[in-house]
Amino acid sequence: MEMKDILALIGAGVAIVISIVALWSSWRQAREQANLEIELAAKDAELQRSIRDEVARSDKRRFFSTTLWDRMIGVSDIDPADPVGPDIRKAVNLLEAVAMSWEADIVDRQMVLVSFGHLYNDLYDKVKRTNVVPEAADGSGPSGSALLNSNPFIEKINNQIIEEFQKRSAIAM
Repeated sequence: MEMKDILALIGAGVAIVISIVALWSSWRQAREQANLEIELAAKDAELQRSIRDEVARSDKRRFFSTTLWDRMIGVSDIDPADPVGPDIRKAVNLLEAVAMSWEADIVDRQMVLVSFGHLYNDLYDKVKRTNVVPEAADGSGPSGSALLNSNPFIEKINNQIIEEFQKRSAIAM
């Protein structure tokens, strides 16, 4: 064998090694690409699921806010000087439903503020100013404050509504 044949064999061997390395590298990149595509598809599916869940949650919150609105406008006006026991109980139950829904983040808070935040605050104030909620046959019963204090979230949400109104009026000035 001549030197040029040996060099040709060495060159061919190097070419084979380079080809094998190139093939292995291409195979590895293709595998990484496939894994990346699988990972991206899984993330995309999770994102789509998250978006669907958020849209459904938002729709439920709006529906629940609308339901509360219907109940809020159906409450009889309260006169603290001449209270009607069942009307006040109904009002307190509604305030509690709104407060619990607000606290549990079941309702759209901005929608509650805009739609009936003032009604909530007005109803709260009227119940609180009621000295005696006539529930017994003799006209006796607890005070409006006592009924409101039965659920601390009622006052907490009322305070949050007031704070939000104060922030908004400060911004408007």
